[in-house]
Amino acid sequence: YAVDALVTGNRLRASTASSRRGRAPDTDGGPIDGTTVRYGIHPVMEALAAGVVIEVIATGVDRAQVATVVRRATYLRVPVRDVPPGDVDRVTAGARHQGVAALIRPHRYLSVDELRVRVAASAEEPIIIALDGVEDPQNFGAVLRTAEGAGALAVVVGSRNASPVTAAVARASAGAVDRVPVVRVDSRSEEHTSEPPVTSGY
Repeated sequence: YAVDALVTGNRLRASTASSRRGRAPDTDGGPIDGTTVRYGIHPVMEALAAGVVIEVIATGVDRAQVATVVRRATYLRVPVRDVPPGDVDRVTAGARHQGVAALIRPHRYLSVDELRVRVAASAEEPIIIALDGVEDPQNFGAVLRTAEGAGALAVVVGSRNASPVTAAVARASAGAVDRVPVVRVDSRSEEHTSEPPVTSGY
């Protein structure tokens, strides 16, 4: 099967996104007790739709947009806490939260073995995007958004010199982070093999 970008010369190389080496600060507000935090009206609504929210934290619940989030969370039986504005500021590390934040289950990365099973079960030649050195969460989120639009089966990232899945990534991905599987491979082990982990055995 075809891979859009794969391990070449013992290194993951991106063919679909360029790296921004100066990584911007990521105000994801987490982890908190094993969870991470997302903030903002649309990111929280997307997380609710994906079923990954543990709790919603809101302030100014009389505002229309915040009230919409609270109603949706209540409908889905997700706990909601109405708190003073300063509490949301602290949870989100001062990010622009629009009055809402959500505690999210830790992101579950797809394993290489799980990806191989999905590839084997795919009726069509799958698209897999592999990235190297994409450290900026905005760039990573944009790639996930593009990957979803292209119908990619997964996005593969290394464990070093790569942005993890955070609130900033989720925000930039417009919710794609919850719909496109991300596979995180051990970059150190890849330095000692010429066989791409995803394509090995196929």
